[in-house]
Amino acid sequence: MAAEKIPERYLILVDPEKNNNKFYKMIDAGNGEWIAQYGRVGNGRAQQRKYSNRVYNTKLQEKLAKGYKDVSDLHAISTAPQQEISFTDITDEKVSEFINRLMAFAKHTIKSNYTVNANDVTQKMVDEARGLIQNLRNIANNNMSETTVVRAFNDVLKELMHVIPRRIAGQGAEGVKRMMAACKADCVAIILREEELLDIMEGQVKIQERKLEYVGSSQTLLEAMGIQMYTATDSQVEEVKRHLSPSLRSQLKAVYRVINMKTQERFDAYLKENANSNGAPKVKMLWHGSRNENWVSILQKGLLLKPDAVITGKMFGNGIYFAPSARKSWGYTSAGKWTGDHSDTAIMSLYATAYGVPHEVYSHDSRWKGYNFDRLQSDYPNCSCVHAKAEKGMLLDDEIIFYREDQMTISYICEFDV
Repeated sequence: MAAEKIPERYLILVDPEKNNNKFYKMIDAGNGEWIAQYGRVGNGRAQQRKYSNRVYNTKLQEKLAKGYKDVSDLHAISTAPQQEISFTDITDEKVSEFINRLMAFAKHTIKSNYTVNANDVTQKMVDEARGLIQNLRNIANNNMSETTVVRAFNDVLKELMHVIPRRIAGQGAEGVKRMMAACKADCVAIILREEELLDIMEGQVKIQERKLEYVGSSQTLLEAMGIQMYTATDSQVEEVKRHLSPSLRSQLKAVYRVINMKTQERFDAYLKENANSNGAPKVKMLWHGSRNENWVSILQKGLLLKPDAVITGKMFGNGIYFAPSARKSWGYTSAGKWTGDHSDTAIMSLYATAYGVPHEVYSHDSRWKGYNFDRLQSDYPNCSCVHAKAEKGMLLDDEIIFYREDQMTISYICEFDV
């Protein structure tokens, strides 16, 4: 009689005090035996030992008692190599080369921060991680004592690191502990760090899911992302240059016309629904900058509001921020002063936005904290956005803030030499 197949388990232990970031896999080997694979997450040197099925439950309970967390329901354990599934080639060679470099930026960030690649991550894992980040926000916004907030925050952060295992180099204070909050003031930066990384990972997960969905059919990477992209015509390049300063014009390397089918449809519907006797709301072309590794996700999903987010550096609440000046958006690229990155390539996009009638602002006060579209309509019923002006010294450059995701769609993505 064949031995009963044992349930396979994937356990993770994250302990900042002991600088532990370890895994323990329990894999059925047949013939009444199972294999334990274990080691430090991400070092690529797992140890292995075979046991009798008789000690399976004992070993499982032993690991759980030591603080390991069972995340088997989120991780599919497989020892078989995955089938490589490829997309159809993109016919525009310049677009193909550019989109592949964007993918490389994202994959490099994933490899640097996670011990798994997108092929091993499911949407269920992403959703679980997203919920834990929301828990981090709730804790950071709580009025509990600082000690209580930090302890609760780090407990949830450890859970987050269990869901999609993180690559954490270093020992002691430079290891796992470095990733944790030392005080309440650390919470905001950690939330933004984790959310940005998860967005990058989710972008790759969705592409992988589309690969599997369309096995056997011809589909390009662009189609999997839900976008169209073309090398810009000479007239389109000139349109972009009209929105650039002379110094940035000289650094402009390439321009691509982009259509995101989902955001374009939403944007067109917004313009139609908000038209009046004078026509549709005024459309204004505005800049948005972001790190190189973020663009695969942004191209797929569009720019999203994070209404429950802890906001840092956002003067006018829970909106999506643009700039008429490319110089302002440049600061948020991989070559910008606000990111601290030092890439030799910077990427910005020019968006069509439903500017309509703006509410113009020349000073700032606390009432803007948590500002959203409902409050804008209550305070200024005919206005579609907030235009924060620089001319009286509040800002170095103008910012324009939108509070609805359907008020914008990408038109061009631009690559610059640094």
